[in-house]
Amino acid sequence: MQKIIAVLNDFNGADTVLERALELASKEKAVLEILYVHEEPLFDVPDYFRSEDSIKDEVLDKEKIKKEIQKRLTALDSSRQSAILVFIDDTVDRVLTQTRETKDILIVTAYHDSITEKLAKKSHLPVLIIKNDFKSYENVVLPVDLGETTEACIDFAERLFEKNDLFLLHDYRYIVDLSLMDVDYLGVPTSAPIIDAQINQELIKNQKLAFEALKKESGLRGDFIEQSLCVEDDLVGYIESGNFDLTVLCSSVEHSILSDSVSFSLLKSLSSDVLIYVSVH
Repeated sequence: MQKIIAVLNDFNGADTVLERALELASKEKAVLEILYVHEEPLFDVPDYFRSEDSIKDEVLDKEKIKKEIQKRLTALDSSRQSAILVFIDDTVDRVLTQTRETKDILIVTAYHDSITEKLAKKSHLPVLIIKNDFKSYENVVLPVDLGETTEACIDFAERLFEKNDLFLLHDYRYIVDLSLMDVDYLGVPTSAPIIDAQINQELIKNQKLAFEALKKESGLRGDFIEQSLCVEDDLVGYIESGNFDLTVLCSSVEHSILSDSVSFSLLKSLSSDVLIYVSVH
Protein backbone atom coordinates (compact mmCIF):
# COMPACT_ATOMS: atom_id res chain seq x y z
CA MET A 1 0.00 0.00 0.00
CA GLN A 2 1.61 3.26 -1.11
CA LYS A 3 -0.84 5.72 0.38
CA ILE A 4 -3.62 5.95 2.97
CA ILE A 5 -6.08 8.81 2.49
CA ALA A 6 -8.19 9.81 5.49
CA VAL A 7 -11.28 11.64 4.21
CA LEU A 8 -13.02 13.91 6.73
CA ASN A 9 -16.22 15.89 6.18
CA ASP A 10 -16.56 17.21 9.73
CA PHE A 11 -14.96 16.64 13.12
CA ASN A 12 -17.59 14.25 14.47
CA GLY A 13 -15.84 10.91 14.53
CA ALA A 14 -12.70 12.44 13.03
CA ASP A 15 -10.44 11.08 15.77
CA THR A 16 -11.51 7.50 15.01
CA VAL A 17 -10.88 7.95 11.28
CA LEU A 18 -7.47 9.50 11.97
CA GLU A 19 -6.51 6.78 14.46
CA ARG A 20 -7.48 4.00 12.06
CA ALA A 21 -5.67 5.70 9.17
CA LEU A 22 -2.53 6.14 11.30
CA GLU A 23 -2.62 2.48 12.32
CA LEU A 24 -2.91 1.27 8.73
CA ALA A 25 -0.29 3.70 7.42
CA SER A 26 2.14 2.46 10.04
CA LYS A 27 1.36 -1.20 9.29
CA GLU A 28 1.70 -0.71 5.54
CA LYS A 29 4.60 1.77 5.78
CA ALA A 30 2.47 4.02 3.61
CA VAL A 31 2.22 7.77 3.10
CA LEU A 32 -0.70 9.31 5.03
CA GLU A 33 -2.70 12.10 3.44
CA ILE A 34 -5.63 13.84 5.12
CA LEU A 35 -8.38 15.32 2.98
CA TYR A 36 -10.91 17.56 4.74
CA VAL A 37 -13.88 18.46 2.55
CA HIS A 38 -16.66 20.61 3.96
CA GLU A 39 -19.89 19.75 2.17
CA GLU A 40 -22.44 22.57 2.11
CA PRO A 41 -25.17 22.43 3.30
CA LEU A 42 -24.78 18.90 4.76
CA PHE A 43 -22.48 19.95 7.59
CA ASP A 44 -22.52 23.06 9.75
CA VAL A 45 -19.34 25.05 10.08
CA PRO A 46 -18.40 25.69 13.73
CA ASP A 47 -17.99 29.42 14.30
CA TYR A 48 -14.38 28.91 15.33
CA PHE A 49 -13.52 27.66 11.84
CA ARG A 50 -15.28 30.48 9.96
CA SER A 51 -13.33 33.28 8.36
CA GLU A 52 -14.57 36.84 8.14
CA ASP A 53 -14.58 36.71 4.37
CA SER A 54 -18.05 36.10 2.91
CA ILE A 55 -16.77 34.62 -0.36
CA LYS A 56 -17.87 31.00 -0.55
CA ASP A 57 -14.39 29.57 -1.02
CA GLU A 58 -13.24 31.40 2.10
CA VAL A 59 -16.13 30.49 4.41
CA LEU A 60 -13.75 28.11 6.14
CA ASP A 61 -10.55 29.29 7.70
CA LYS A 62 -8.49 26.55 6.12
CA GLU A 63 -5.44 27.22 8.25
CA LYS A 64 -7.49 26.75 11.42
CA ILE A 65 -8.83 23.48 10.06
CA LYS A 66 -5.30 22.27 9.32
CA LYS A 67 -4.08 23.26 12.79
CA GLU A 68 -7.01 21.45 14.41
CA ILE A 69 -6.26 18.27 12.47
CA GLN A 70 -2.57 18.48 13.35
CA LYS A 71 -3.50 18.96 17.01
CA ARG A 72 -5.62 15.81 16.91
CA LEU A 73 -2.81 13.88 15.24
CA THR A 74 -0.43 15.02 17.98
CA ALA A 75 -2.96 13.93 20.63
CA LEU A 76 -2.88 10.49 19.04
CA ASP A 77 0.90 10.42 19.68
CA SER A 78 1.70 10.72 16.01
CA SER A 79 4.91 12.39 14.92
CA ARG A 80 4.22 11.40 11.31
CA GLN A 81 4.46 14.18 8.74
CA SER A 82 1.22 14.13 6.77
CA ALA A 83 -0.14 16.32 4.00
CA ILE A 84 -3.37 18.04 5.09
CA LEU A 85 -5.62 19.42 2.36
CA VAL A 86 -8.83 21.41 2.93
CA PHE A 87 -11.56 21.98 0.34
CA ILE A 88 -15.22 22.95 0.07
CA ASP A 89 -17.70 20.58 -1.60
CA ASP A 90 -17.30 17.79 -4.16
CA THR A 91 -15.80 15.12 -1.87
CA VAL A 92 -15.85 12.41 -4.52
CA ASP A 93 -14.20 14.57 -7.20
CA ARG A 94 -11.57 15.76 -4.70
CA VAL A 95 -10.71 12.17 -3.82
CA LEU A 96 -10.58 11.13 -7.47
CA THR A 97 -8.17 13.98 -8.19
CA GLN A 98 -5.89 12.97 -5.32
CA THR A 99 -5.86 9.32 -6.39
CA ARG A 100 -5.37 9.82 -10.11
CA GLU A 101 -1.64 9.12 -10.17
CA THR A 102 -1.43 6.19 -7.75
CA LYS A 103 -3.79 3.21 -7.52
CA ASP A 104 -2.27 1.34 -4.56
CA ILE A 105 -4.35 3.40 -2.15
CA LEU A 106 -6.76 2.77 0.71
CA ILE A 107 -9.38 5.38 1.58
CA VAL A 108 -10.52 5.67 5.21
CA THR A 109 -13.66 7.68 5.95
CA ALA A 110 -16.63 7.92 8.31
CA TYR A 111 -20.02 6.75 7.06
CA HIS A 112 -22.22 9.50 5.61
CA ASP A 113 -25.30 8.27 3.80
CA SER A 114 -25.25 10.89 1.05
CA ILE A 115 -21.49 10.70 0.33
CA THR A 116 -20.15 7.22 1.08
CA GLU A 117 -22.14 5.36 -1.56
CA LYS A 118 -21.00 7.72 -4.32
CA LEU A 119 -17.40 7.49 -3.16
CA ALA A 120 -17.47 3.70 -3.09
CA LYS A 121 -19.02 3.47 -6.56
CA LYS A 122 -16.77 5.95 -8.33
CA SER A 123 -13.36 5.64 -6.71
CA HIS A 124 -12.55 2.07 -7.89
CA LEU A 125 -10.36 1.90 -4.78
CA PRO A 126 -10.65 0.06 -1.45
CA VAL A 127 -12.69 2.15 1.00
CA LEU A 128 -12.75 1.52 4.76
CA ILE A 129 -15.97 2.99 6.15
CA ILE A 130 -15.94 3.74 9.87
CA LYS A 131 -19.16 3.42 11.86
CA ASN A 132 -17.81 2.71 15.36
CA ASP A 133 -15.25 3.88 17.89
CA PHE A 134 -11.70 2.67 17.37
CA LYS A 135 -10.84 -0.88 18.40
CA SER A 136 -8.78 -3.69 16.95
CA TYR A 137 -10.44 -5.74 14.24
CA GLU A 138 -10.47 -9.21 15.76
CA ASN A 139 -13.63 -10.61 14.17
CA VAL A 140 -13.76 -9.93 10.42
CA VAL A 141 -16.39 -11.43 8.12
CA LEU A 142 -16.13 -11.74 4.33
CA PRO A 143 -19.43 -12.44 2.53
CA VAL A 144 -18.18 -14.02 -0.70
CA ASP A 145 -19.96 -14.83 -3.95
CA LEU A 146 -17.37 -17.40 -5.13
CA GLY A 147 -16.83 -15.35 -8.29
CA GLU A 148 -13.60 -14.17 -9.85
CA THR A 149 -12.93 -11.45 -7.25
CA THR A 150 -13.10 -13.73 -4.21
CA GLU A 151 -9.47 -14.89 -4.14
CA ALA A 152 -8.10 -11.36 -4.55
CA CYS A 153 -10.44 -10.12 -1.83
CA ILE A 154 -9.24 -12.79 0.61
CA ASP A 155 -5.60 -12.00 -0.21
CA PHE A 156 -6.22 -8.31 0.47
CA ALA A 157 -7.93 -9.04 3.80
CA GLU A 158 -5.07 -11.31 4.87
CA ARG A 159 -2.65 -8.51 4.04
CA LEU A 160 -4.35 -6.12 6.47
CA PHE A 161 -5.64 -8.43 9.21
CA GLU A 162 -4.64 -11.56 11.07
CA LYS A 163 -5.71 -14.73 9.26
CA ASN A 164 -7.20 -16.22 12.42
CA ASP A 165 -9.56 -13.24 12.64
CA LEU A 166 -11.11 -13.83 9.20
CA PHE A 167 -14.38 -15.69 8.64
CA LEU A 168 -15.94 -16.53 5.27
CA LEU A 169 -19.70 -16.34 4.73
CA HIS A 170 -21.67 -17.50 1.71
CA ASP A 171 -25.36 -17.36 0.93
CA TYR A 172 -26.05 -19.41 -2.20
CA ARG A 173 -28.30 -16.60 -3.50
CA TYR A 174 -25.54 -14.01 -3.15
CA ILE A 175 -24.27 -14.13 -6.72
CA VAL A 176 -22.53 -11.27 -8.49
CA ASP A 177 -21.05 -13.16 -11.42
CA LEU A 178 -24.10 -14.08 -13.49
CA SER A 179 -22.12 -16.76 -15.32
CA LEU A 180 -22.56 -18.82 -12.15
CA MET A 181 -26.23 -19.11 -13.13
CA ASP A 182 -25.50 -20.68 -16.53
CA VAL A 183 -27.08 -24.09 -16.99
CA ASP A 184 -23.66 -25.58 -17.82
CA TYR A 185 -22.31 -24.44 -14.46
CA LEU A 186 -25.37 -25.78 -12.67
CA GLY A 187 -25.05 -29.18 -14.34
CA VAL A 188 -28.60 -29.10 -15.64
CA PRO A 189 -28.81 -30.65 -19.14
CA THR A 190 -29.99 -28.16 -21.72
CA SER A 191 -32.50 -30.74 -22.95
CA ALA A 192 -34.07 -31.13 -19.53
CA PRO A 193 -37.00 -29.00 -18.42
CA ILE A 194 -35.53 -25.99 -16.62
CA ILE A 195 -37.71 -25.59 -13.60
CA ASP A 196 -36.96 -23.36 -10.65
CA ALA A 197 -36.79 -26.14 -8.08
CA GLN A 198 -34.26 -28.15 -10.11
CA ILE A 199 -32.04 -25.13 -10.72
CA ASN A 200 -32.27 -24.17 -7.06
CA GLN A 201 -31.17 -27.58 -5.81
CA GLU A 202 -28.30 -27.81 -8.29
CA LEU A 203 -27.24 -24.30 -7.37
CA ILE A 204 -27.18 -25.08 -3.65
CA LYS A 205 -25.25 -28.30 -4.23
CA ASN A 206 -22.61 -26.70 -6.46
CA GLN A 207 -22.25 -23.63 -4.27
CA LYS A 208 -21.72 -25.81 -1.19
CA LEU A 209 -19.00 -27.80 -2.92
CA ALA A 210 -17.29 -24.65 -4.19
CA PHE A 211 -17.48 -23.01 -0.77
CA GLU A 212 -15.99 -26.03 1.01
CA ALA A 213 -13.18 -26.06 -1.56
CA LEU A 214 -12.56 -22.36 -0.94
CA LYS A 215 -12.35 -22.89 2.83
CA LYS A 216 -9.91 -25.75 2.41
CA GLU A 217 -7.73 -23.84 -0.07
CA SER A 218 -7.67 -20.62 1.97
CA GLY A 219 -7.42 -22.29 5.39
CA LEU A 220 -10.18 -20.02 6.70
CA ARG A 221 -13.24 -20.79 8.76
CA GLY A 222 -16.64 -20.14 7.25
CA ASP A 223 -20.37 -20.79 7.15
CA PHE A 224 -22.86 -21.54 4.37
CA ILE A 225 -26.28 -19.91 4.74
CA GLU A 226 -29.56 -21.54 3.71
CA GLN A 227 -32.28 -19.38 5.20
CA SER A 228 -35.80 -18.45 4.21
CA LEU A 229 -35.68 -14.66 4.33
CA CYS A 230 -34.44 -12.44 1.50
CA VAL A 231 -30.68 -12.62 0.97
CA GLU A 232 -29.85 -9.21 2.45
CA ASP A 233 -31.91 -9.88 5.59
CA ASP A 234 -30.23 -13.26 6.08
CA LEU A 235 -26.74 -11.81 5.64
CA VAL A 236 -27.40 -8.82 7.89
CA GLY A 237 -29.01 -11.06 10.52
CA TYR A 238 -26.08 -13.48 10.53
CA ILE A 239 -23.44 -10.75 10.64
CA GLU A 240 -25.21 -8.77 13.36
CA SER A 241 -25.69 -11.87 15.53
CA GLY A 242 -22.02 -12.75 15.09
CA ASN A 243 -20.87 -9.41 16.55
CA PHE A 244 -18.33 -8.91 13.79
CA ASP A 245 -16.10 -5.84 14.03
CA LEU A 246 -15.68 -5.48 10.28
CA THR A 247 -17.44 -6.68 7.14
CA VAL A 248 -15.40 -6.93 3.93
CA LEU A 249 -17.42 -6.59 0.72
CA CYS A 250 -15.70 -7.72 -2.49
CA SER A 251 -16.22 -6.20 -5.92
CA SER A 252 -14.49 -5.58 -9.22
CA VAL A 253 -14.44 -2.71 -11.67
CA GLU A 254 -15.95 -4.93 -14.37
CA HIS A 255 -18.60 -6.71 -12.26
CA SER A 256 -19.17 -4.52 -9.27
CA ILE A 257 -21.37 -5.72 -6.47
CA LEU A 258 -21.75 -2.06 -5.61
CA SER A 259 -24.27 -1.77 -8.44
CA ASP A 260 -26.29 -4.45 -6.69
CA SER A 261 -28.98 -3.38 -4.24
CA VAL A 262 -27.96 -6.18 -1.86
CA SER A 263 -24.54 -4.65 -1.35
CA PHE A 264 -25.87 -1.17 -0.69
CA SER A 265 -28.41 -2.66 1.67
CA LEU A 266 -25.54 -4.30 3.58
CA LEU A 267 -23.55 -1.07 3.64
CA LYS A 268 -26.48 0.86 5.04
CA SER A 269 -27.86 -1.78 7.41
CA LEU A 270 -24.77 -3.23 9.08
CA SER A 271 -23.61 -1.79 12.38
CA SER A 272 -20.06 -3.03 11.84
CA ASP A 273 -17.39 -1.07 10.01
CA VAL A 274 -17.29 -1.94 6.31
CA LEU A 275 -14.31 -2.40 3.99
CA ILE A 276 -15.17 -2.36 0.30
CA TYR A 277 -12.39 -4.03 -1.69
CA VAL A 278 -12.25 -3.38 -5.42
CA SER A 279 -10.37 -5.77 -7.67
CA VAL A 280 -9.01 -4.25 -10.88
CA HIS A 281 -8.30 -6.80 -13.65
